[in-house]
Amino acid sequence: MLLLIATVVFVYYTAEIDAQHILKKEFIDRSRKEERFLQRATVAAIIMTFSFWSAIGFALLFWALFDATLNNKRSLGIWYLGTESNTDIFFKDNLLIYKISKVVSLLLGLFLI
Repeated sequence: MLLLIATVVFVYYTAEIDAQHILKKEFIDRSRKEERFLQRATVAAIIMTFSFWSAIGFALLFWALFDATLNNKRSLGIWYLGTESNTDIFFKDNLLIYKISKVVSLLLGLFLI
């Protein structure tokens, strides 16, 4: 339960930081995206030292919750897809697959954590 709470808090504050940058028109360039990925991967790696399945659950919950949280912080719909990230560009024409992946990730993440 503690890991679930920590994951939700991590997602919330990560989305809050990103939203503040976006709202200030400080868009995140390619090198910053790699730094952000490494930060999140490091958290997952630390969790993996305790439990492989919990780390997978963390990653799934992050995927399931981050975009919706970021969109909410920006007063957009939870299924809003932008034009910058590779995943947004890919899923723009595959909205049903996007929604299914988010719901399945949420359920599996909750199960694993």
